Amino acid sequence: MRAMQRTELSLFARAFARALAPLAGELAGAAAKLAPIRRGDLAVDPRMLSTALEATGDELAGLLTRVAAERSAVFLFGPAKSGKSTLLAALCGALAHEPSLRPGYPCVQRVRHAAEPACTLERLEGSAERVSDATALRLVLARANEELAETVRAARAAGEVFDPARHLRTAVRRVDRAFVCERLERISVELIECPPFSGPLFRDPSQLLVGEADAARVALFVVRPEQLCDGAHFEGVEELLASFGQLLLVVNLDPRGRDIDPQGELVPGAEREDPLRLVEALTALTTEPALERALRDGRARVLVLDALEAARARVAGNDDRGASSDERIRLDELESALAEVLDEHPALRTFVASALRHGRETLAEVRELVGGAGLAELPRREEEAEAERASRERIERALRRLTDRKRAAWEVEPVFAGLREALTTRCTRAAVRIGAELGPAMEAALEDWFATGESLRDLLQGRFVPRLAAAHGELARAVAAELRALLADPALAATLSPELARDLGDARVELGPLVRTAGEGVVPPSSQAPALRPLDIEVIPVRPRLRERFFFRSEAFVRRALFGPPELPGLPLTSEEKQRRLGREARSRMKKNAEGRAQTALAERARAMASQSWEALLAAFATALERHVERELARLANPLEELTTRVQELRSLREALGALERALERAGAGLVEVAQRFPVAAALLVPRARGGDADDRADANRSSAEYSAFESR
Repeated sequence: MRAMQRTELSLFARAFARALAPLAGELAGAAAKLAPIRRGDLAVDPRMLSTALEATGDELAGLLTRVAAERSAVFLFGPAKSGKSTLLAALCGALAHEPSLRPGYPCVQRVRHAAEPACTLERLEGSAERVSDATALRLVLARANEELAETVRAARAAGEVFDPARHLRTAVRRVDRAFVCERLERISVELIECPPFSGPLFRDPSQLLVGEADAARVALFVVRPEQLCDGAHFEGVEELLASFGQLLLVVNLDPRGRDIDPQGELVPGAEREDPLRLVEALTALTTEPALERALRDGRARVLVLDALEAARARVAGNDDRGASSDERIRLDELESALAEVLDEHPALRTFVASALRHGRETLAEVRELVGGAGLAELPRREEEAEAERASRERIERALRRLTDRKRAAWEVEPVFAGLREALTTRCTRAAVRIGAELGPAMEAALEDWFATGESLRDLLQGRFVPRLAAAHGELARAVAAELRALLADPALAATLSPELARDLGDARVELGPLVRTAGEGVVPPSSQAPALRPLDIEVIPVRPRLRERFFFRSEAFVRRALFGPPELPGLPLTSEEKQRRLGREARSRMKKNAEGRAQTALAERARAMASQSWEALLAAFATALERHVERELARLANPLEELTTRVQELRSLREALGALERALERAGAGLVEVAQRFPVAAALLVPRARGGDADDRADANRSSAEYSAFESR
């Protein structure tokens, strides 16, 4: 099927939608993205901006809908049975009315495109009702026709002139039929078949046009060849010319018209052989003054067409092959003439000017909204929020790295390794000092023992052990003091490994105070002395008795006999016996051995206490660090989440406004193109040549300078 020629209205609607429809979509998208964004410290409240953009988008969508819904109107007039319905079927390519032997109801019948079929009856008093299908419509109109005829007869019988507004207010004024019709949609046209003016409901065109939109329109007056010379069939032409300005007079050829030749054979009528003669005859012989003037001054144009053949080919869907070339040319001429009149109609010029003005106003509103939205500051705001979010995220990651560090890693850290070494050294020195102070006390205890009759056990448990316990207690206090002193050193955390220094810096954690806090919770080491015998009994030289020498008793036997069993040397010894059996040499060895064992025990205990305190400090530090990290992570959780959300909000705002700004530029350039293509400053629209869809495409990438120039005009 050959594509129909587009009208300027349909071309304008397409170009207008192509220019502004993307902006309407961007407005809706931007409004949805901005609605949940908080204002914060932004210059403009995104939610208020969202509301404004949504309202402007709705306004633009309404404008696009109005432009897309605008239709030109082709009114078909003419006497009864002139072929108006047939011509209507040829123009829309479908049977809008079912053929019937009965006269049709004398009302206005509108045919238009719609996505869903529908039929509506409008009555004189203003009510409207929907009709479900063609059968129901036929029945309703049949009843209405009968009611109209009866009412007209009754009025005449009463000697009155029938007035539908007085006698039959329920009469059907208009039938509106809608169905899927690609041809009408493509050219943005509605077809309106009007009843003859001789009918009972309408007497002149002004009554027919009541309620019709002030849109581009054209009048077709359809007559049969045999009706051309009868002035009665042209009743109302003068009013039509007054209402429409121009008139297209369509002579509908009779496909069955035949004449008899001199031989008595039936041949095609002369009207089909040379239809132009009909035009000449009408121009020369018409007796209707208004029509004669209109033909003479060009306000009326005569076209010839076989409406039945054209409708047959169009309805069958094979108008390129089924109709003769002459009929295709004539139908094309008719459609061209219709488009020409519609394209030059002042209402179209007014509509285009209004649509362009509203489009420019909408663009100006959007530009004002976007311009006042602080788009220039958004990248900086987003960058600042992102930097703060990244900083807090670094803190969080660093805190987690600190708690994830293994104990072995902490042990080798200079701060703790150095602390352990320093504490061990200091504690060892304290043990030496305490051991040196213990020597005289132990010597005095030994001298006192030699002067008494106490057993060796009394010396060990009663004299040496208490002194050793006191020395260990003093050592424990010294270890605690040394730890406090080391922790109080300002240079405690002066030396850190690079990795730890980086993590502490990123986490914003000061190690020194944290270690000191942990040290405050370290329990001092135990002062209990180790379970060591303060004297080695085996090193005590004992002088054997004569009998023991005679029997060659061993030293161990002799010592056992003197002191008692080594594990419980509780045999009492008199002072004289101690002097006789032990002597000066034993006293010297006992003193030296006791002092040596005490110093060794203190040194070992000092190292053990230092290690114990360091281990406790490390454990306390791990606990303190874990608690600190937990507190910091809890403190960072909400701000970090809020910052992440804020960065996303700012990015969404920037992207939405940026996309809207780009769409605005494209829409402005597209509107410039539309304004250039459909100028309205001249007396008439100057349409471009229609060469198919390629000519319909508009370049949306115009510069903003062009748009500014257009705005200034």
